[in-house]
Amino acid sequence: MRSPFLRVVIWIVTFLAACAGTFASSYLAYRHATRSPTPTTQPATTQAQDTPTTAPEDAGFLDELCTTFAHSDCEKVNESPWGRFPFGTPPGRPSVSTAELGLVYFIFVLCWMVLIGYATRSRFFVYFLYLMVTAAGLGASAFLDVVMWTQLDVWCPYCLAAHVASLLIFVGTLLLWPRSPRAIDRLPMDLGEAPPQIHIPKPWPTFRAVFAMLVAFFLATAGQHVLWLNLANIARIKSLSGSECQKQIDTYKSYSDFYKKQFRRYDDVWQIAYMSWVYEPAIPVVTDGEPFRGPPDAAHTLVLFSDIQCPACGQLDERLERYIIPASLQFGAVKIIYKHYPLCPDCNPYATHNLHPQACLGAQAMEAGLILDGSRGFWRMHDWLGARRAEMKGAKKEWFVKEAVKAGFDGDAFAQAMDSEQALNRIRAHIEEAQQLGKGYVPAHKLEDYKVSGTPTLILDNRIMRTWRHHKAWVEALRKPAPPPPGGVNEPRQTTTAPMGP
Repeated sequence: MRSPFLRVVIWIVTFLAACAGTFASSYLAYRHATRSPTPTTQPATTQAQDTPTTAPEDAGFLDELCTTFAHSDCEKVNESPWGRFPFGTPPGRPSVSTAELGLVYFIFVLCWMVLIGYATRSRFFVYFLYLMVTAAGLGASAFLDVVMWTQLDVWCPYCLAAHVASLLIFVGTLLLWPRSPRAIDRLPMDLGEAPPQIHIPKPWPTFRAVFAMLVAFFLATAGQHVLWLNLANIARIKSLSGSECQKQIDTYKSYSDFYKKQFRRYDDVWQIAYMSWVYEPAIPVVTDGEPFRGPPDAAHTLVLFSDIQCPACGQLDERLERYIIPASLQFGAVKIIYKHYPLCPDCNPYATHNLHPQACLGAQAMEAGLILDGSRGFWRMHDWLGARRAEMKGAKKEWFVKEAVKAGFDGDAFAQAMDSEQALNRIRAHIEEAQQLGKGYVPAHKLEDYKVSGTPTLILDNRIMRTWRHHKAWVEALRKPAPPPPGGVNEPRQTTTAPMGP
């Protein structure tokens, strides 16, 4: 059809047909998703002759349309073996609503009509593919119509509306087939008369437009599928009685209690904690240039990835001071190295939650102590801040500077050192090292188990100690001679350029 006006009219009629099909399919998909999850025991083909179909008293106008006619019932058609694809799938098996498949088809048509609309003669092959899609939709509608009128004793007005919409879409697509520009109707009467101008449109649709249309289609399809899944879950929950809900809650609680008992059963046995450490693979940890506590020639090395605001880290510090360090003296002593892993996104881009908002400032304060007074200054600030964890909550930089003055540091020099690149770079390096633990030394699929995600994380003699609560496990681990470090343990530190907040 060449008339621009008629082509616009046909486009509008086709678009309205697609909207009507989308509405009808959406309603049926909604009814299918929100129906009672209990499967019906009677097939849709029974009782249609004897029992008149009536809408429930609380049904709305859309529901009443389903039962307007003597033998119409959308609910029974929707719940028939043809209401899900693959057809005849028994309840509980993976399948998809036939209405949702129809909705996907109409969404595709709408995306084409809105974002593409038409095609020029030079792009007829793109339009031909679209025509084949509409032909497939019409064929599916014809098949379902035959099924509905021959296999079922009831019929669905919304299904019929969607099928009629498919027919109108196919006819409209045929009428909108790309045409070549209108030929010249007459020859010039005078040889000096200029021939009429013929406008040749630019090729459309472009491949970029087709790609945009496909992206919009996939996003819309995924969105509607998630919507129906959520509605189905809500309907399933609402259908449960109080006792059934309590039964489900009790079931989940029993699973939770079981796994908690299993965890306690293993975590409370010191032999398991010790053997877990023994069989851990040796992983490299940078130790050169780090402030340490203990004899420099100690037989054992303990590396802590810690957070100065972390309560569990405080408990570990207390256990180390009272029990572990004294016990290590009879086995060659232990050297303790502290590394920063603040659970605060201000300086740690890998922290998913802001569990300890002052942890980054605390790390900067300890690094300022290191800059001004070496290893002794670092541990002085560590111990000073560790004893004041409760006061640290909500503190600003000024509070840390005041506490540093109380600990014997110069206030101006300390404030400047806190913000220095040297302090920030060391914190960045620790965080990046925590994310690279085990790389090249454990299988790639196990690397996530070795990345530091929480504090405290302990590495004794280059092996991660998963549980640090058992005194006997520590004694046995320290009794064992320290193995030779893996290659690269004491490589020089490489400063990273990871983003660092204020």
